[in-house]
Amino acid sequence: NDEARQYLSEFIAGSLIQNGVSVYRQDFNFDPAPYWRKADRKLYSCRAGFAENHYITGLYAFLDYLLENVPGLAMDNCASGGRRLDLEMTRRGVPMWRSDYNCDQTKPDLHDATQAHTYGISFWLPVSGTFLNIEDDYAARSCIMPILQVPMSADKAALTAYSKERADQLKNYFPIACGGTDTKAVTAMQYGDEKEGCVLIYQHEDAEISEFRFKFSGLDKDAVYTVTDADSPASAVTATGAGLMDEDHSQKLTGARHAYILRYKRK
Repeated sequence: NDEARQYLSEFIAGSLIQNGVSVYRQDFNFDPAPYWRKADRKLYSCRAGFAENHYITGLYAFLDYLLENVPGLAMDNCASGGRRLDLEMTRRGVPMWRSDYNCDQTKPDLHDATQAHTYGISFWLPVSGTFLNIEDDYAARSCIMPILQVPMSADKAALTAYSKERADQLKNYFPIACGGTDTKAVTAMQYGDEKEGCVLIYQHEDAEISEFRFKFSGLDKDAVYTVTDADSPASAVTATGAGLMDEDHSQKLTGARHAYILRYKRK
C-alpha cells in the first residue's frame, strides 16, 4: 500500500529527526514466506512472488526515504543476524550484527566460528560487526573487525585495542587459509595495501604444527618491508616485497590456541 508506506516513511523520519537519532536499525525476526503466499492467493490470483516483490520494493523505497530525509543517518542492516545481506541492502546500510551465532557466548567453537565469519564475509563486505568478547587475547583478537557491539562493562582500552588492524580491514583483502571450526586447523587472512597492513593467524585448540607458512600479497615488489610479530616486536624481519610475495614466510607457532598478529610496513 503506497499511501501507507508514505505515511510510515514520513512518520519514522520525523521521529528520528525530532529525537536526534543518528543510527537506525532495520531488523527482521520472523519468516515472511507464509504471509507472502497467503497474500499471493488473496490479492494476486495465486501469482507466486507478487507479494514478496511488492514488499521488497516497498522496503527499499522506505529506507531510501529515511536516508534522503534524515541528515547524516547511518543504517544498521539486521535480519536475525546476516539473513538480509543482499546487494541492494548493502548499498543502504551495514550489518552491525552479522550473525546470531554470537548470541550465545558459551558456544565452545564461538571464537573459531567468528574468525570464519570474518574470513568469508570479507570477500563481499569490508564493514561488518558482532559482539566484542574480551575474556582473553584469543577471544578479543578473534573479534577484530571494523564494527563492535560491546558489553557495558568494557573499558576504554578494550574499545580502542587493535584499531590499526580494524583500519586495515577497510583496505585490500587477501584470504590465506580458512580452518572453519576445525579444532586442528589454522585460519589466516591479510588486510592492507602496498604501504602497510596486517596478517591475522589463528592457531586452533588442537592444531599440532610448529610453524605456519604463507606468502604475502599486494605488496610493492621493489620496496623493503619490516614484518613484526605483535607479541615479539624484537624479532622483526626485513625483506623485499618480491621476497615476501614469492617465498613462504614462516611464522613460528608456540602452543595451542593462539592468535598472532603480524604487521608489515614499507620502509
